Amino acid sequence: MAAQSVLVAFQLFAANVRKIDKFLSKRAAESKKVRKLPSRRRTKSLATWGPQQARRDGRNGVSNDPDPPLTG
Repeated sequence: MAAQSVLVAFQLFAANVRKIDKFLSKRAAESKKVRKLPSRRRTKSLATWGPQQARRDGRNGVSNDPDPPLTG
């Protein structure tokens, strides 16, 4: 039974050494790659968020005259 325990201990040791070696080799390969940062989110221009301008071409009840009509 003691021999089996020693054998299992050596097998676990070998498995752990393989995992550590694989981890270190992956880490070394990733460090050689050029890391690309994620692109920034594009936002809308400030003109998009402002109030809509009234058309001053005579349509929609708005005249070309900048002064309001006098009532009277």
